[in-house]
Amino acid sequence: MKDYKKLASAIYERQSVRNYSDKKIDFLEDNTDLVQKFDLAPLFKDVRFKAVMLKNGEAVKNNRSDYCIGFFSDETGGGFENVGFIGQQLSLELHNLGIGTCWWGFKKPAREYRTDDGLKFVISMSAGYPEGTLIRKYPDGFVRKPLKEIALCGQDEYTEAVRLSPSAVNNQPWLVEKRENTYNFYMAKPKNLIDRLLVINNMRKIDMGIGMAHLFIKAKADGYNVDFKADGQNLSDALYIATATLF
Repeated sequence: MKDYKKLASAIYERQSVRNYSDKKIDFLEDNTDLVQKFDLAPLFKDVRFKAVMLKNGEAVKNNRSDYCIGFFSDETGGGFENVGFIGQQLSLELHNLGIGTCWWGFKKPAREYRTDDGLKFVISMSAGYPEGTLIRKYPDGFVRKPLKEIALCGQDEYTEAVRLSPSAVNNQPWLVEKRENTYNFYMAKPKNLIDRLLVINNMRKIDMGIGMAHLFIKAKADGYNVDFKADGQNLSDALYIATATLF
């Protein structure tokens, strides 16, 4: 059985790692199906996806590590959010094994690593044992918006877990509306050129999935089941993404 308490503890210490040692990772072999290996839960069950070890880190020329994970998905609605949701679970699983990771948004694999079943490459993630520290201190080690800026209604330990999520260039697009045991997730509209570029490249949707993964993991650690649906309405200044219900 998955230890969600241990996984949730990594939320409060995980940091992106960009410098790696040459130490080998025995279980990260080429083409390993990481979704199956770590029993990663999807955000939306009807979206096809894969998370696999690419043949060689140089396939995406990440100049970081020989270990590179490729995320592939359908282009249907929710696919990008689903990738973020799955990938952040994986990042925390690897963290608890002493392995650092870093989302690597603008690097693509060589053509031969595209899947043969119609799934499109979305994003990669470098991985490896870190040269430096793997852990940061909570809360001072996190450069994040104040909780009141992302919590539209209600603040608790679950909205705090969302706040601690990593995001592309730390743009932090999450807005969360807590209503009793439900949490409505919205993506703030872009405010500057960088935000707009991240929208074009779907990075902000991936970030939304990352934030929802943190809430999911924290809630599971506390003994809740979590159901996600996408049946809400946009706000005047934010795009509706999904609703999480804890029960």
